[in-house]
Amino acid sequence: PRGGTVEVRAGRLQRKGAGVAYEVALTRGGGAKPMNAVLQIAVSGVGPSGAETRVVGKPVPLSVGAYEIARGVQPLPEGFRASQATITVLDRPDGRQLGMRVLYVK
Repeated sequence: PRGGTVEVRAGRLQRKGAGVAYEVALTRGGGAKPMNAVLQIAVSGVGPSGAETRVVGKPVPLSVGAYEIARGVQPLPEGFRASQATITVLDRPDGRQLGMRVLYVK
């Protein structure tokens, strides 16, 4: 994981219907008091036209204590073939980056 206030320790991303199912483990040092943050996933792949494309999902609010697991499904356009995803934890939507990691989509 890349260093940061919140570290993206591990993750699993799998194609699921017209989206990507994600399960991401986050850790944070420096006390157990939870902090508010948002998780944003940007998925790269090939669009229906055959061109390389990037789809950025809506920020998902979460509270991160010492350890947190974030789960969900990010919808993707019809015909989109995902290859990798950038998981970013921000202090607020369009805010300061607290942590990130790039993972492959299976």
